[in-house]
Amino acid sequence: MENLDKVLPAELERLDLLKTTTQSRYRFLVHRRTMLFQALNSTSLGQQKENDGSVVSSLTAQLAETIADCDQQLQELLRINDQIAQINKLIDVHSSSALAIALRKVRRKILQLSLEEILT
Repeated sequence: MENLDKVLPAELERLDLLKTTTQSRYRFLVHRRTMLFQALNSTSLGQQKENDGSVVSSLTAQLAETIADCDQQLQELLRINDQIAQINKLIDVHSSSALAIALRKVRRKILQLSLEEILT
């Protein structure tokens, strides 16, 4: 019972915070990726005249790293969303089970009281 009352809500709160942080990081990385693509494009046009590939090479390496980070952040977001959905499903199933048990107890008590009334 402690899990449902304290642990799961705390875990949901932690996951929501992690989700917000990860989403912010992902947005930043997507923006960075876009800027690197633009810089790479601009530099490559200028480099064609000078034949110096060091800047293009550096930008390409940064871009590859940023794309890998974006992919990692997206995977993390998907994992977080999956965990949130699993916890919410667990809470829903428990709540419906608890309600069903309570309704059976109430029904049993009503039947018992009705039977006693009939017999007296």
